[in-house]
Amino acid sequence: MPRLTSILLTRTAACAGRKFRRWCRSRSTGIPIVTEYQKKIGDERNYSFTSLEGYIAAKVIVEGLRKAGRNVTRESLVDAMASLDTLDLGGFKVAYSPTNRSGSSFVELTIVSKGGKFRN
Repeated sequence: MPRLTSILLTRTAACAGRKFRRWCRSRSTGIPIVTEYQKKIGDERNYSFTSLEGYIAAKVIVEGLRKAGRNVTRESLVDAMASLDTLDLGGFKVAYSPTNRSGSSFVELTIVSKGGKFRN
């Protein structure tokens, strides 16, 4: 379980009503990248938006490493990431350039309920 999720679930009363930002939904259906993630994770009880964000981030960095070539350096990786332009990971697009290192502009707020559950 990711550290932040673990901390939140053990401090339910303190976190109730708190809002957090996230940039993808782990339980969405019909989005290829989410379906791929769910198949890799397996048990639905293990789905979380934080692990989906990590899964997507890993796919992005792997693509950057591929573009950087065999002898990766910091400079070649930065150049490769900047040249990704728009990358469709299966219904979730990220975009990079020499002046844009954000990747995604999608943000969604999540609220922690009194029971420690994340709600949209």
